[in-house]
Amino acid sequence: MPYTRLFIAPLLLAVLSACSTYVPPPSKPTATLVMYMENDTPTPRMRIGRALAFADSECGGPHTSHVINSAISMDDVDEIPRKQIAAEQEFTFALEASHVLWGGNSGCSVTATFTPKAGQTYDARMYTRGNSQRCEMIIVDQDNHEVPSTRPAYSCMPGMNGINKNGQGWYKAISVSVTIIR
Repeated sequence: MPYTRLFIAPLLLAVLSACSTYVPPPSKPTATLVMYMENDTPTPRMRIGRALAFADSECGGPHTSHVINSAISMDDVDEIPRKQIAAEQEFTFALEASHVLWGGNSGCSVTATFTPKAGQTYDARMYTRGNSQRCEMIIVDQDNHEVPSTRPAYSCMPGMNGINKNGQGWYKAISVSVTIIR
């Protein structure tokens, strides 16, 4: 098991760092986004949570995603560090929870677009269920009221098998061989 994690963890770190970091437009109004994840996937598994922002509700063109934030080795319930985001305009983002498993990886992501108000704080709450087979996200304001949002049919954040339906999980088997030289 340690060999699998040693192989997969650097691969996942490389993927996490492949996109640029999200920064709200300068001199524009901002809001705060808190990203909360709850995973019912059994432990022990290394969990990776990440959030990406996209240029528009159509997922933008190639290379238009920006890492909002990420966390590695998350607990069953955890937060990705809060982030300032653009306000008073549509904001499209995706949350993903990935799990490093013995023999493969699984994950699930949800993409949503909403219009945050300047100076407000929003919670994006993602719930992963059924061994990453499905996930859902709600966005609430600082008064704990659900915020209207739209969701495309497919998530803007592809899994290891490619593009998936919004809220539908993925699994990718990984074969790792270890050769011991004596």
